[in-house]
Amino acid sequence: MITKPKSQKTSSLTSSRWGNLQSYVLGFLTAVLIGYFLLYNHFIQIESPHSKGSSLTKSSLRTEEKAEIQQLLRNVDQLYEKMKLARPHQAADSRVQAARDSTASGAQQHPQPRPQSDRNGGSIQLRADVGELSDYKGLKLDSLQRHLSADHSKDVVFALAANIDPKYFAIFVKSFRSHNREASMFVFVNSPIEAKVRQLADANDVMLIEYAVAELQPSFLHNYHPSSLRWILYDRILRLPLQSGQAFGSVVEKILALDARDSAFQRDPFALFSSQDDKLLVFGEERHSTIGQCGWNSAWVKDCFPRSVYDQVASRPIICSGISMGAASAMARYVQRMAKIISGEESQLVRAADHFPSCERNGVDQGIHNVLVHALDDGLNVQVLYPEDFPVVNMQSGREQTVVADERGPSGTVKRVYMKRRLASNPNEHEAFAVVHQFDRDNDLQASLAHEFIDWIDWSDTKSEWGATAACAKMSYVDQADLFRAMCDIGAARAISAATCCEACARKSQEGKQCTGFTYLGGVCYLKNCDPAAIRRQVAQFHGGGSVRMRLSGALTGYNDPSRA
Repeated sequence: MITKPKSQKTSSLTSSRWGNLQSYVLGFLTAVLIGYFLLYNHFIQIESPHSKGSSLTKSSLRTEEKAEIQQLLRNVDQLYEKMKLARPHQAADSRVQAARDSTASGAQQHPQPRPQSDRNGGSIQLRADVGELSDYKGLKLDSLQRHLSADHSKDVVFALAANIDPKYFAIFVKSFRSHNREASMFVFVNSPIEAKVRQLADANDVMLIEYAVAELQPSFLHNYHPSSLRWILYDRILRLPLQSGQAFGSVVEKILALDARDSAFQRDPFALFSSQDDKLLVFGEERHSTIGQCGWNSAWVKDCFPRSVYDQVASRPIICSGISMGAASAMARYVQRMAKIISGEESQLVRAADHFPSCERNGVDQGIHNVLVHALDDGLNVQVLYPEDFPVVNMQSGREQTVVADERGPSGTVKRVYMKRRLASNPNEHEAFAVVHQFDRDNDLQASLAHEFIDWIDWSDTKSEWGATAACAKMSYVDQADLFRAMCDIGAARAISAATCCEACARKSQEGKQCTGFTYLGGVCYLKNCDPAAIRRQVAQFHGGGSVRMRLSGALTGYNDPSRA
């Protein structure tokens, strides 16, 4: 940018020459960009894995040529920024711009959210006394009011991220914003919120709704697992009273509710369905795997509902409660039913009037979800979809219906998940899934997403991440080894990296099961409670010649180290 000193007067001749120079440069750059977009629209858009009908086939444009064109655009963008001139390509065809955002952004250059003024929901005000209502005790609504007063979208994402690792949060919010910069993202997070989570939320236009568990009403909610609690919190926000006399749920059109910890986006999910259909879309795991065949799913129903209800659903396929979407009206009805059953208000449906919350635990929300879909679908207008038919996949059960492919991008190779079926318009192409739930079930896919969206960690340096993780401060590690094989196991937890296991171990100790170490292998932390003497013995054996037997490629053992206390 050229700055004119305040004390210096510029002649009209100089201003005219500068204006002419701007015009010449603008004309030249416009011509360059027009040529660029013709090439870009023809070649790069059809190759982008983020575009509708994206392809696994390679474009006829060579990778190095595409990289040169992308670098040209970045150079031109920088020149325009310095000159404070409007970019001609900002008015280009929206499909070309979307392809540019998806393809040229790279691992560390994700599109920024659009200004809130571009949203279509307008400004709304909460009722003045909302904070005094018992349903909203424990919810910090000040930031929500500021968000809604500025503007909001009629498309809304709901998620709960209790104690979430910022690394998983980064994948969730940054992958979504790579494809949709307008929808409102409402993420419930328990107090206190970690600084990195706040930073990511601010950078990606995410509305964090902070809640204090100990202040929620009724008091039995204090013991609820987050997977159950989320439905009650979603329902309360949808029923949030506005000054207009309406509820918040009545001023939105589409809702997506899903797990934050293990969901990633490859396309815009809100482009998949219409608000006019008034349908609730839910997603099956396997067509031929029934509730009665699964010990977990059958127990979630048996423990919370009468035997007659279980008999109705035992032979029906398992539907995952980790993701649901649909018209706001349909989603509001569904969320309200979930919330009422979980809170015990619909006592006629459970085994005894007081059975909820006594049967509540992690996972029972999926039991309720399946009962609503298969046995109590009165007015919910449910449509069950599977990954072979619709671009949403639960990776734990739907892996056989996917094609995971390597793709070359400006910042390196990334993995994308595609539907197995071919596109009708091009038999050589597969359709990209819009939502990949349970991505952590594929360790290579998880590692790829980590490299793509987590930019504050050097993934090639285990020591660097270990040193930057507070929970690892009192632990040491041995790489490429399993020191505690078949010893003192107390559970397992999925993790995105070895240092994440330090945090999983700390949480296990907070829950009352003392965790003193772990082995990280294949995206899973195998948590241990070996006593100090056993730890000393195994470490000494490893360093004293037993390393050959304990060596295990890809594994890392972490353990409490008194010398680091």
